[in-house]
Amino acid sequence: QAVTERIIATVQRGGLHPRKLLVTGAAGVGKSSVLRHISAKLGLNYLDRPGTATPLPLLIPMQQITVSEPGDSTYTWDMMWQWWLNWGKSLHPEANCSREWLEDQFRNNSVVVILDGLDDFLQNHKSVGFSSIVQLLRETEARYVDNANLSIVMGIRNTLQGIDRLVDHPRDIHEIQHLTVAQAKKIYPSCQQWIESIEDPELMEFILTPLILSNYEPDPSCPISEGANSQSALLCQSIRTLLSRSGLVRTQIEDREIELEHLGRAMMVIAWLFFSKARGETSIVVLQREAVQFHQRWSTFFAA
Repeated sequence: QAVTERIIATVQRGGLHPRKLLVTGAAGVGKSSVLRHISAKLGLNYLDRPGTATPLPLLIPMQQITVSEPGDSTYTWDMMWQWWLNWGKSLHPEANCSREWLEDQFRNNSVVVILDGLDDFLQNHKSVGFSSIVQLLRETEARYVDNANLSIVMGIRNTLQGIDRLVDHPRDIHEIQHLTVAQAKKIYPSCQQWIESIEDPELMEFILTPLILSNYEPDPSCPISEGANSQSALLCQSIRTLLSRSGLVRTQIEDREIELEHLGRAMMVIAWLFFSKARGETSIVVLQREAVQFHQRWSTFFAA
């Protein structure tokens, strides 16, 4: 909440030139949640008071971006925003948004660009290096140097080397800290029953994230629950909790009733199909087609 309020105050205050702000922290600590919270608050404010002087948030989930030319190490501002336009139109086909409209916003109006998941983008696209992103930001700042109301807010893990190069001053880096055990007990009361049993400091650091604290419910039926105090067991049981809350368990597909184990296995297949080709995004149609191929290959294997 403190990071959200600080960044919103900074972008609303403006400055002498375009500014760059960084939200960082460990994996799972809540960077994406904070960036989406910033986007939502600014978005509601813009809907309430639309105008060129009111900051307009434009969010890009960098985790989903696909590079148009595989193997091309160049990545430009225009490529990024062309992807955003295509993505936006796929979500809202009736939206009247063009490259010319975007360029006018960047040059003349108050805009907050929110780039979530820069580290995932770099992981998904090995040909695009960290230095390329630094150069992209410098070129963007020079391109819109006359718009003092343009802000770029980025989210990236604190484990990447050189993240201070993404901003102009250390004060522009906002790090989200892990919760303390006392804070976790207060915010997530159900963890009081088991959190004291965790003795491994590294495992405790892993646990003190919203994903685990809000979903972990010890379940002896988890296939790997014997090693209860391990990252694998904690993730397994957290995912099972998410699935059990989904409303899909006990529903029918054709003549079969869906069990929790079916959903877990389906998620494993989806994860494999998604990450085996280092995708940044996919679609249900593609997943369905490849799942059929996946099934056919295994059927052929067992038949032989």
